Amino acid sequence: NLKLGEGKKCKWTKAELEDTPLKAITENVIKENFECSYASDIAVKSGCAQILMHLLRETEGEGNSNAVSEATDEVIRLIYKAIEHIYNNFQRKITALECSKEIGMSYSYFSRTFKSVTGKTFSEFLEDIRLDNAKKLLLTTDKTVAEIAFESGYNDTCYFIAEFRKKSGVTPKQFKLRN
Repeated sequence: NLKLGEGKKCKWTKAELEDTPLKAITENVIKENFECSYASDIAVKSGCAQILMHLLRETEGEGNSNAVSEATDEVIRLIYKAIEHIYNNFQRKITALECSKEIGMSYSYFSRTFKSVTGKTFSEFLEDIRLDNAKKLLLTTDKTVAEIAFESGYNDTCYFIAEFRKKSGVTPKQFKLRN
């Protein structure tokens, strides 16, 4: 099940998903994310955008009355542009207001549409990107937790450790040792 917007759901069976390019795209995104080869971050972003576009187009004709099905190609393109902006700037302080201005959309419309399209608030989406980056760095580098926190957009190492533990169930150091 793909949750869309305020309690709206779009359901596909496993067999239906097998007949789409989603399986191959998803497998490639996972492979690129864990291989960490040259330009893998670009491949992951591109794959995620392909998945998002496919899901949005599939839900458009199903009579959903949420913002995703009503979103025009232009609005979807703008949200994708915002997502690119987030990926390119997550290492520094970035806000939903900044993103909305970047794509020329009002803050309130951006916030509603972003959540409807991604299933997450701006803050949740940003936090997930930062934590994913931290996990990748923990597994692929010998950097300290403080260095990883800073490179992942956290200015406070204690806050980073607390958020990491809240989302992952373990501290960054425990995560690295277990993996």
